Amino acid sequence: MFNPYGARPIGSKQFERHLIEMMRTGIEKQEEVRANIPEIPVVYRVDPTERHTRIDPVDEAYKRLALAILCSAIEDYIYEYECRIRLEDNGNFPKAFVHECRCMTIENEYFRIDDERSAILDGILRNIIHNEEDTKLQYRLDRMKRARKRIGNLYT
Repeated sequence: MFNPYGARPIGSKQFERHLIEMMRTGIEKQEEVRANIPEIPVVYRVDPTERHTRIDPVDEAYKRLALAILCSAIEDYIYEYECRIRLEDNGNFPKAFVHECRCMTIENEYFRIDDERSAILDGILRNIIHNEEDTKLQYRLDRMKRARKRIGNLYT
C-alpha cells in the first residue's frame, strides 16, 4: 500500500524506491493469483473460423418493431375472440357478431397476407382457442387470458 509519509519528499530516491517496491509486490501478487486459478477453456458461441456478421442496429430495430406489431395483433385477435364467445354464451348475438367481424378483419387484413403469419394464426387457433381438451367455456377463457398476458409481456 502506498504510504505518502514513508516516501517524502515526492521525487526523491526514497519515493522512487517506494513506488518500485509497490509495483514489484503488485506484479508478484498478480502472478500468484494467475498461478492458482485453473485455466478455464473458452467455449465459443460462434465458430471462430466463420466470419462474424453484425446485425445493423436499424434492421434490429425494425425487427423488434415488427415483433411488437405482431404481438399486438395476436393480443387483439384473442381479445376479440374472447369477447365474442363470452357474448355468445350470454345470448347477445348482435354484439357477438360485431366482435366476430373484428376477428375476421384482423385475420384477413393482417394474418392471411403471407404464409408465415398464416401459420402463426393457425397455431393460435389450434393451441389456444380451439383446444379439444377444454370443453368448458371458463377454461377456454382463462387460457386466452393467460395467453394475452404472456404475449403482452413480450413487447412491453
